Amino acid sequence: MHEFLLYILILFMKHQSLILLLATTCLLTGVQTAMAQKVVLHMRGDKAFECNISQLDSITFVEESELCSQMESDAECSLFYEAMSATGLCELLNQNSKDESWDYSRYLSYEKEYSLPSFSQHCHIPRTRETGFTVFACTNEALKSKYGIHDLQGFYDFALSVYGGTANEALRKLLSYCIIDRKSTLERLTTLCSIDTLVSQPTEWYSTLLPHSLLKITRDKNKTFMNLSGNTQGIRISQPQCDNICGNGSYFLTDGLPLYDEGCRSAFASERMRMDFYTLIPEMENVMMRSSASYYLPNDYLPCLSASADTYIIYEDMHETSPFHEGDCLWLCGRYDVTFKIPAVPKQGTYEIRIGYTAMPNNGIAQIYLGTDTQNMYPVGIPMSFNRDANANGLPWIPLSSADEEESLNSRKAIRNCGFMHGPASAYYISEPNTRKKFCDNPSTLRSIVARQSFEKDSQYYLRFKSIVDGDRPICLDYIELVHKDVYDNPETPEDIY
Repeated sequence: MHEFLLYILILFMKHQSLILLLATTCLLTGVQTAMAQKVVLHMRGDKAFECNISQLDSITFVEESELCSQMESDAECSLFYEAMSATGLCELLNQNSKDESWDYSRYLSYEKEYSLPSFSQHCHIPRTRETGFTVFACTNEALKSKYGIHDLQGFYDFALSVYGGTANEALRKLLSYCIIDRKSTLERLTTLCSIDTLVSQPTEWYSTLLPHSLLKITRDKNKTFMNLSGNTQGIRISQPQCDNICGNGSYFLTDGLPLYDEGCRSAFASERMRMDFYTLIPEMENVMMRSSASYYLPNDYLPCLSASADTYIIYEDMHETSPFHEGDCLWLCGRYDVTFKIPAVPKQGTYEIRIGYTAMPNNGIAQIYLGTDTQNMYPVGIPMSFNRDANANGLPWIPLSSADEEESLNSRKAIRNCGFMHGPASAYYISEPNTRKKFCDNPSTLRSIVARQSFEKDSQYYLRFKSIVDGDRPICLDYIELVHKDVYDNPETPEDIY
């Protein structure tokens, strides 16, 4: 029996892209066991798997189903699937999820322990590079009851009323906004790590397949919503009754259609949009790096950004002494020169771009550039020192939790005049979960206002970070904020501390 289980595991490791389906009726020596059991083991790249192996004597390997094929068999969202198929989106989504050109063995010598300013950790090499999608499919029941959509023609008519243009273009836009460019589970769309849920709802922002758009995902207690904003009720996301995690993506059911119309754009522009750097890089979520391990990322691993030959990137996963927002961080190392694509702003206007970071003595200094053309970007401000806390920067800083309202407001105004902000009061250090020590009470956790300028909607902007010091002095990129002038310069309602 032990030899047989070993054989199963060997086969499993050789077929990481498969779901292992084990069904048996066993007859062991001297003992008759009549038991049929289905055991499913999921393997994602080099991640751990779940299993429940019993007495077995036969094995069948079954390829993971494609996302659209799985949706087609789900009667709850058959109309949404029909619309996806009619607009050609299924053809796009069913592309091969694995990039066969990625050869991790070229970098095995880099799989070792790295000493970072925050921690020394063993860093793995990602075994695969994958694409994937997550679809938020409105149920047939909600389409009929909320929008009067009973068939495909009704879907076309409704899409035209929202987006205009030709019928096919309008419907493709409507559906594209319901799809994000990464594969995820419902639990991983947001994280509770380091977030004080008593004062803030865990929220993430994602780019969708609709160009220049943003989708907001919020967890409210045990429920997950799309575009829950201000007085907007939001759209509830729920788990289907059948298996919805497929080889090239996942899908969830919703009780409505999110619409990226002027109302949605204005609602988003009226709030602070804070995005963890992890969520800006879909390839990391496609192989589920968060909460699995720390990784060495070669400069050619992430196609969503460009990096110089002297750059390497370390993804530091959460650990018990982590000083970072949501527990993880992206380190730019070597003589780095890295350009990120940032999400498009929801409407035209003046915005602040802020970089959240944790100051550490061995951090480096970077010049930051901004622009719409990666070949012609301009520097914003003076070089940013990631090694200087509030005291080293000479800021009139005080811990906010112990300050009264007037002291808090005066300190926040004073350090804003110097181009900085306190860390958010909604985040606490995971190393001190019982005391809930807040980011706003530590002079090392700051937000630097790196740019304040006019942005065009439906335009693509980029941020570039270039090292200006000799040697390997890395910088940590924790989170980024995009904030409209109506939020940070509101005379009636000052921006909150969260």
